[in-house]
Amino acid sequence: MRTFLTIFTLLLLTQAKAQFSDIILGGSIHDAEKYTKSYLLPLEQGLATSASNGAINFTKSKRKISFNLGFHLSAALTPSDDRSFDINSLNLEEFIASDPNNTIAQSISGASQSIGIETRETYYKPTIGIPPYKVVPIAQFDSPEGIGVPLSPLPEISVGIYGYGTHLNITFLPSFNYSKETTVYSYGLNLQHNLETFIKPMKEWPVKLAIAGSYQYTLMEYHLDIQPDDTKIGIEIGSHNGPYDNQKMSIKLYSIPVQLIAYHDFNDLSLYAGAGYNLTRSEVALSGNFPVYVTDPTDQLKVLVEDVKDPFEYNRSFNHIRFDLGINYIVGFMKFKASYSYSNYQVFNIGLGVNI
Repeated sequence: MRTFLTIFTLLLLTQAKAQFSDIILGGSIHDAEKYTKSYLLPLEQGLATSASNGAINFTKSKRKISFNLGFHLSAALTPSDDRSFDINSLNLEEFIASDPNNTIAQSISGASQSIGIETRETYYKPTIGIPPYKVVPIAQFDSPEGIGVPLSPLPEISVGIYGYGTHLNITFLPSFNYSKETTVYSYGLNLQHNLETFIKPMKEWPVKLAIAGSYQYTLMEYHLDIQPDDTKIGIEIGSHNGPYDNQKMSIKLYSIPVQLIAYHDFNDLSLYAGAGYNLTRSEVALSGNFPVYVTDPTDQLKVLVEDVKDPFEYNRSFNHIRFDLGINYIVGFMKFKASYSYSNYQVFNIGLGVNI
C-alpha cells in the first residue's frame, strides 16, 4: 500500500502541479493534451493492466460453500520505450525544447530528469538598459520529471465465496483522501469457474481447465490550484479573469480480462498457466476554469491572461493478448498465491488470504 501511495502522491502532489501549471499557462491547450498523453501513458496503461490481475483462485474445501478474505498486490512493469519520449515526435504547435540537442523528456515512470521547454511565441520583456526590453518566450519551464520507479502498483482487498466449482470475488481499494486535493478508489468483480463441474470426465484428467473473467474500475482525482503569476513582468490580469477554484484532473481506468486456464493440483499446491485477452481503457479529463498566457497583439510589452474552460479530455484503449503463470498454495485455512502475466506491460502479483 505504501508503494502505491508514494507513487500516486508523487504524481499528483509534485509532478501534476509542475506539469499542468507550466504547460497550461504556456498558452497551448493542444500541446498540453499531447504532452499529457505521453507523460501519463505508463500510469494509464500500467494501472489498467495491474487491475486485470490477481483474480485466479483455487480452493481446497470439503464444504459445499466456503468464504475467503484476502489482500493482493499487482505491479505492472513499464517497458523501456514508454519511460521517455522525444518532444519533437509529438508535433507540438507551440512548445519547443530550449536546447535543440536535448529533446528527450521523461514520462511518469521515467528517470528523475528534466529538460528545458519554452514557447515559440514571444513578447518584449521590459529591462533596464538599451534597448529597454529583450525578446523572451511568454513561458519557460522545466519538463516534469519521472518518479524513477518503472512500476505501476495497485493493492486491493478481496472478499469472495466459493461453491460448486465457482469462485466469485469482490475486489476493492477503499476510497480515501490522501490529502484534501486527492481522492482514489478502485472496485471490481471477478468470476472463475472450474469446468470439471460441467465436464465430469475432466475430474480424472491430470490437467484441468477453468475459465475466468473480471471487471475493474479505478478512479483518481486531483483538485488543482493553477493561478496566473501576478509577479510576472508585463502580465495583465483583467477583472474578467477567474475565479480558478473549480480545477480538477480525473483519471478513470477500466479493465475487463477474460482467460482460459489450465491447472494441475499437487495436494495443497495448484500450478496453472493461462491465455487470455485484456480489454483496458483510460479516460483522462482536465475540467474547470484555467488561465492561459497569450500575447497582446496591440502591445508587445504585455502578456494577457485568457481563461479556458474544461481544457481537454481524451480516452484510449490498451487491448492486448496475455499469458499467465501462477501458483496457489494452501496451508490449513491460509492461502498464498503468486502469478506472472506476460504482455506489453509485464505484471507481477502476490496475494495472501484465509479460507473459512
